[in-house]
Parts: sequence; C-alpha cells; structure tokens
Amino acid sequence: MKISKFQFIILLLVLSLTIPMAAHAADPGGWWTSSTGSKIHIWSNMQQVVVTVQTKTGKQFKYQGWWTRFSDYFSYQVPNTGVHTCAFASNNRNIIYVRDPQGRTYTWSRGVQKTVKKKTKKTQTSGGIRGTWRSTTGNTIQITHNKTQVWVNFILTNGTRINGAGRWLTGFKFDYSIPGQNGVAVCTVDKNNWNIIYCLYGGKWTTWNKM
Repeated sequence: MKISKFQFIILLLVLSLTIPMAAHAADPGGWWTSSTGSKIHIWSNMQQVVVTVQTKTGKQFKYQGWWTRFSDYFSYQVPNTGVHTCAFASNNRNIIYVRDPQGRTYTWSRGVQKTVKKKTKKTQTSGGIRGTWRSTTGNTIQITHNKTQVWVNFILTNGTRINGAGRWLTGFKFDYSIPGQNGVAVCTVDKNNWNIIYCLYGGKWTTWNKM
C-alpha cells in the first residue's frame, strides 16, 4: 500500500496539531508484528530508539533510530536504503505506521500475531471480511460483499445509520464512498490478521477490528 509523501506529512501534522502530546504519549518498547509478516522488537529511551527486525525466514537486523518527537514519531536508518519514518496512530497507540524511503507504507501492530494463511484468492474475497466491525472512532460497521462489490453500513456513536458502497481493488484491498460525501475511502485487510482492516479517508487513518 502506498501513500504520497504529502499525505504522510499531512498525517503527521494533524497528529501534532490536534492532539496534546501528554494525552497520547506512548512507549513503543516490546514486540510488534509488521504487515509484511516480519516481527519487530523496539527498545527505546528518551534519546534513542533501537529497532530489531526479524524476518519470516528468521534473520535478524538491528537498526539505530532516534525520536523526532518524543513518544509520538521516530525514525531509523537502514544502511544502503535510507531513513524509515514511524508514527503512532492518532487514536490507537497499539498501531504504528511506517513509511520507507520509496514511499511504501507498512503497519506495525503491538504484540506477536500468528500468521493466518489463505489458500486461494476466492477464499480471501468471499468470506473473510463479512460481518460486524468496530472502528477506532467508536463507530460500528457492518460489511457485506460479493466477488466484485462491497457494502459498508455505518452505525455512528449517536445511532445514525449511513450506507456506503464500493468495490474490490485486489484480494486484500477495497474502496467505498458515501452518497453526499466527497472522496473515496481505501481500506486494506491486514494480510497476517484478517480481523484487522486499515482505512484511509481524507488523509486520516482508522483501524477496524472485527467483533
């Protein structure tokens, strides 16, 4: 999944301007699972961050990093590749978004998750996401779909219902739009945990967890 450098900068600015630092300080220390399937271990103090990547084949690589804003944003250097920029999700401190020098974006989820393997593309797009989800915004989402189309029905925290519709883009990604609202949301199913969906709309990320 790719987002533009401009979108990523806007995401960081929104986080820094709208949420007080003390209210969402977070400790990244511990184990994380990347959307690439790798396991990530982070050690940090107030000056530095050390990121250890354990690939799916068991190889380990340790990288030195630094805080760009303590407990919110940090970066780490990968030799011969460049600087990777990391930011906590604004309303879920168990999610970190990582942008590499090529503009690709990955997601780290706190904890070590078991890999869920899907045998065929038909299985991936037929029954994996059908059901009820809870967004980090507090809204409830009911998803139904067929092989090509996706329908999302929102139940807002105040009880209001909003219906949207979209289509499958790939076996792991779909979009949707809501009548009367500008823009299209793009959502990606976590390949390693089909109980998590990440959605980008209007430059902001939300996380949906299956109920």
